[in-house]
Amino acid sequence: MNSFSFLSKPQVMAITWGFALLLSFALRYWGFQHPEPFLIRSSLITVLVFGPSIFFLLWILVAALRESDLSVSSDPKGQSKT
Repeated sequence: MNSFSFLSKPQVMAITWGFALLLSFALRYWGFQHPEPFLIRSSLITVLVFGPSIFFLLWILVAALRESDLSVSSDPKGQSKT
């Protein structure tokens, strides 16, 4: 069930765009307040680039393992379905 089922699709889009614009203006304001160059570590870039894909890989593997455990345990005699 969708947690935003009480909102229509245009309302959800408007909220999303509004939040994105607010975040954009907040980051722009922060940039004006801190004009020095932003130094970033390479480890942070590595985590930002590879982190989401590793997270989803683990999520899919865990879901597949849980599904295979359920299919084996659903057999009443405890025998696997092969």
